[in-house]
Amino acid sequence: MANIKTDLDRWVDAGLLDAETASTIEQFERGHSSSRIGRSVEAVAYLGSVLVLIALALLTLEFWDRLEPWGQVTLSGVVALVLFGVGVLLGRSDEGAINRGQTFAWFLSVAAVGLTAFVATRAWITTDERLVFLWASLATLAAAFGLWVARSSVLQMIALGLSAAVATVSMISQIDDPPEWMFGLAIAGLGAVWLVLTWAGVFKPARTSYVLGAIGLLLIAFPEGDQMPWPLLGLVAGLLLMAGSVWLRETVLLGLGVAGLFLYIPMTIFELFGESLGVPVALLITGLVLLVVVVATVRLRPQR
Repeated sequence: MANIKTDLDRWVDAGLLDAETASTIEQFERGHSSSRIGRSVEAVAYLGSVLVLIALALLTLEFWDRLEPWGQVTLSGVVALVLFGVGVLLGRSDEGAINRGQTFAWFLSVAAVGLTAFVATRAWITTDERLVFLWASLATLAAAFGLWVARSSVLQMIALGLSAAVATVSMISQIDDPPEWMFGLAIAGLGAVWLVLTWAGVFKPARTSYVLGAIGLLLIAFPEGDQMPWPLLGLVAGLLLMAGSVWLRETVLLGLGVAGLFLYIPMTIFELFGESLGVPVALLITGLVLLVVVVATVRLRPQR
C-alpha cells in the first residue's frame, strides 16, 4: 500500500489525477488487499485445522490405546485449547473470511472438548459408560453454548444444536431400558422448544436455528419408524411446519414440512392399510397432497 500511495501522490502532483480519484483508487486497493489477506488467513486456518484432525485421527488409530489416561486427556485437551486459541486470536473482523476461519476453529474445538471430557471422565470419575456419555455430552453442550454466546454464527448454532441433541439422548439413556419411542419424543420436544426460542428472537442466526428445530420436530417417529401412532405424529409435525412457514414467512420451514409429508404420508398409508393399496396408490395420494399444499401455499402467500 505504501508504494501505491507514493505513486498516487506523484501522479496527483504531476496533474495526471485529481485528489478525489486518487483517494478512490487508494480505498479500492486497500480493500482488495485486505480481502486477499482475509482469504489467505481463512485458507490457512482450514488447512491447519484439517491437519490437526488428521494427526489426531492417526494418533487415535495407531497409538491411542498405548497412551496412559493422562496422556489421552493432555493430547485432546491441547487440541481443544489450540483450536479455541486460534479462534480467540483471529478475533472479530470486518473480513468475512477471517470470521469464517474463527468459527470453523471454534466449531472443531467443541468436538475436542467433548473428547477431552469423555476420556477424563472415564479415567478419573467413573467407568459406567452411560455416566461417561452423560458428563461428556454436558461438557460439550456447555462449551458449545459458551462459544455460541461469544459468536452466534451458523457453525456455532449447529454445534449447539447437535450437542443439545446428544445431551438429550444421553439423559434418556440414564433410564434402565427406556422405550425407543422416548428418544424420538424427547428430540421432537427439543425441536419444538428450539423453534419457539428462535421465533422469540433468542436463538440466532434464525434460519439455521429454524432448520435445526424443524429437523428435531420431524424426528418424532424415530426410531419407532413405521409403528403407529408415530408416522401419524410425524405427519402432523410436517403439517405444523408448513403452517408455521406461512405464518412466519420462512420458506425453509415450508421445504422441511413438505419433506416431512413426503416421508410420513406413505408410512402412514402403509401402516393403516397395509399393502392392499399398493405402492402406486400411496405415491399417487402423496403427490396429490403435495400439489394441494403447493397451491394452498401460493394462495395464502401475502400479496405485495
